[in-house]
Amino acid sequence: EMGVCRKCQGDEGERRVVVWTADGGRCRVCFVDSVFAAVRVAVGRAAMLPPSRYGFGGDEARGILIAVSGGLSSMAMLYLLRPMLFARTDPSRRRCPVVVAHICARNGPSDNGERHLLELEKFAHTLGFDQVVLSRGVVRHRAQQDQSDDEFMQEEWILDSLVEVANQCHCERVFLGSNATRLASNLVTALVTGRGNAVPVSISSTFCRSNVTFFRPMKDLTGRQLCRFAVIQDIMPYVVVDPHTILSGQRTLGSMSTEFVLRLQDDKVRT
Repeated sequence: EMGVCRKCQGDEGERRVVVWTADGGRCRVCFVDSVFAAVRVAVGRAAMLPPSRYGFGGDEARGILIAVSGGLSSMAMLYLLRPMLFARTDPSRRRCPVVVAHICARNGPSDNGERHLLELEKFAHTLGFDQVVLSRGVVRHRAQQDQSDDEFMQEEWILDSLVEVANQCHCERVFLGSNATRLASNLVTALVTGRGNAVPVSISSTFCRSNVTFFRPMKDLTGRQLCRFAVIQDIMPYVVVDPHTILSGQRTLGSMSTEFVLRLQDDKVRT
């Protein structure tokens, strides 16, 4: 769609391709810059990066574990965090040790699981992340009452698994790819199921579990923004659609909460 970018106004009002129509419209360059800026602000405000006495290349800082599911948000997170973790002039110099970890909780085996893991590993290596830990687990529990309980148990299992992997990799910080849409959906689900005590962890940008601190650098970006960003930056070919998301067509409480939030974010006030 041709238009005038509200941010840069073009060259003397020159019409450009507008890739994001919200906020008055953004051209490609301004939209990408705004996404990077949102992550930088979130990371800086919550002091997500460990202090390094010697800057990039310092070995005294404990590492960061970046948790990826292969989904849109976590794959975009890898792309967005790279400039903050690697030195521009020498990518081999890093702010601290960085490990990319994949933890997958599913109710059954996936026929394409191995292919998806290989794609994820390939994408991480393309960006320069050479330490990649791939793992798959199947959540099994006896007291499964309904689908919402199943999703809740999976989230708990994933967090516990990430703590274990972080300790094994000598990392004290874990980055999660939860975006604003996911966090709002978590809030709705927790309240509807009577788990109000779980709300702080469900939506907080920072929380601790055991000796590990969890951060959500994508918390200020919506799913729509990240989808557009992934298309522009050619990340989509590496994205694995989680079968538990709304895109799978399964009508779970989590998917319905996500659909509700997406409609609100689209300014559909009758939702």
